[in-house]
Amino acid sequence: MKKEEFVALGIGEELAEKAAEASANELKGFIPKSRFDEVNTAKAQLEKDIATRDQQIADLKKIDPEKLQEQIDTLTQQNADAKAKYEADLKAQKIDAAVTLALTNAKAVNVKAVKALLDLDKADIAEDGTVKGLDEQIRALQDAEDSKMLFQSQTPKFRGFKPGEGSDGIPADGGEPKTMAQAIEMALSADGKE
Repeated sequence: MKKEEFVALGIGEELAEKAAEASANELKGFIPKSRFDEVNTAKAQLEKDIATRDQQIADLKKIDPEKLQEQIDTLTQQNADAKAKYEADLKAQKIDAAVTLALTNAKAVNVKAVKALLDLDKADIAEDGTVKGLDEQIRALQDAEDSKMLFQSQTPKFRGFKPGEGSDGIPADGGEPKTMAQAIEMALSADGKE
């Protein structure tokens, strides 16, 4: 769970932050859902391909010997096309999973919106499982004025009341005076109050 979710449950800010960190540490050993989906999809596709191959072999047993070579050539081409499509789909899924993970780690507010701004046409997976050049694109979006609002700010913004200055220019909150004249005036007014 994230800090905001703990705060929504009524837990204090400091305790919520500690709980969010503990939750993140606990989840480090788990496989991300995107990786599970990737493996599960690959397994389902392989099972479907095996069933297709079995049917092709059964059909080959029924073919006349004269048409056998023609049928073999056709099936070889179909299998090559299916393999190429499968590899392209698997690569696209790996890229999508890596991009989603990178955007989540970069604290993207809306992952789909940020994905739309990325140039993934020529994307390729590096040996470590990341997308080559993705970090630079994300940093550029985080720094650009028109897209940085799509990411959570790394430094928190504090809101609250700032007391105004009095008509004499002396800070109303009793803060430090800006000029020597203000310092003298503050000292005199403090003597008159005693």
